[in-house]
Amino acid sequence: MRMPCYRTRRKVVIVSLFAIGVVMVFGAINRQIFQKEFLQQEGDRRYLRVVNVPADRGVIMDRNGEFLAVSTPVDSVGADPRQLPLDNRTLAPLAKILGLRVSDIKRHIGKYSNRSLVYLKRRLTPDAAAKIRKLKIPGIHLDREYRRFYPAAEVAAHVVGFTNVEDKGQEGLELGFDKLLTGHAGKKRVIRDGRRQIISDVDSIKAAQPG
Repeated sequence: MRMPCYRTRRKVVIVSLFAIGVVMVFGAINRQIFQKEFLQQEGDRRYLRVVNVPADRGVIMDRNGEFLAVSTPVDSVGADPRQLPLDNRTLAPLAKILGLRVSDIKRHIGKYSNRSLVYLKRRLTPDAAAKIRKLKIPGIHLDREYRRFYPAAEVAAHVVGFTNVEDKGQEGLELGFDKLLTGHAGKKRVIRDGRRQIISDVDSIKAAQPG
């Protein structure tokens, strides 16, 4: 009686191993062929990237320590033409917040459709940035930049000067000491989601150096 029992167990083990092998092979084929596109999309949803860490421009003060020029962190709204839906229903609320027309956004996106990042508006107000963040539109993301403010306004404008949209000095002290005032961006490794939003900081590669 022992011999048939042993043979039966042996057959069960062999059949089980064969079945497991078939399942594994089928699973590999399924992932490589039938689910390839789906898995690629899932991989694109979360990916590791190295991004710049913006550095703020140095402040300008008078001899009494009063601020004449100072930089404040703000957000700029950008779009990924490959992911942004171009239907009016999606773009209408975005256009309203930005003070643009839907046709303007479509034309701008179409002009730079080969890029992965197209800025729609730079240096938004905190209120506008918060409203755009709530929309959660695919392909729309906010990038941190710095906006220059001049507390003394017109009183010292002819001496202090001003910067352009890229935060480069154009006149006055801003231009004369541009190299000294300009900060040096850092770098960090992050994980982004499918909407290019940073969902996790992995590590710091290089610290940002303020001007």
